[in-house]
Amino acid sequence: MNQSRHTFFLNHLKFLVFLLTISPICNLPLAAQTDEYTLKAAFLERFTRFIEWPGSSSVADPEKPFTITVIGQNPFNTLLGDIYDNHRVKNKYVRIRYINKINDIQDTDLLFISRSKKRSLAKIITRIADKPILTVGDSEDYAAQGVHINFYFSGTSIQFEINPEAMRGSQLQASFQLLKLARIVGTEGGIP
Repeated sequence: MNQSRHTFFLNHLKFLVFLLTISPICNLPLAAQTDEYTLKAAFLERFTRFIEWPGSSSVADPEKPFTITVIGQNPFNTLLGDIYDNHRVKNKYVRIRYINKINDIQDTDLLFISRSKKRSLAKIITRIADKPILTVGDSEDYAAQGVHINFYFSGTSIQFEINPEAMRGSQLQASFQLLKLARIVGTEGGIP
C-alpha cells in the first residue's frame, strides 16, 4: 500500500471510529459511500463491548489474544488486518484467522460466517452451538437459523438483528443497550 493511500485509509478509519463513538451503534447511513465492509469490520469491535463471555472462555485469559475468524469467502479483503493490527478488543491483542473448513473452527472468540457458507450454516451452528463463540453474519435468515448477530440493510442503513436464545445457548450475554438497538429474532424463524 503506497504512503498516500495508507494515510487516506488511516484518516478514513479515524473518522469512522469517531463516527461510531458519537453515533448510535445502528442506523449508520452509507450515504457517505463508506465501504460496507469497513463499517461491518468496525461493528465487530463495537459488538464486543456489549457482549459478556463466561469466565471459563479464552476471552477471560489475559495471555491469549482475542481471535476473530472468518469462515468461507473473505468479504473483508485486508480490512480486518488493517483495522485490528494496532487495535485491541477487550483489552487484548487481536488475531485474525481465515478458514474454509468447519473442522478448523477452534480457538476463536468471534466467528464471522460469510455468505459462501450458507449451505453449511446448520453444520457450523451445530458444531459450536454450546461454545462461547460470538457468531456474526450478513445473510438473510442467518439469525433465525442460530447466528447470534446478523447484519441487514434497511434502505441505505446497516442494521442488525440478534438471536438472544442462540446467544444464551453459547453462554454469551448481550447487554440491554445492544438488545434495544437490534431487531430481536427467534431461532424458530420468527420475530417474537
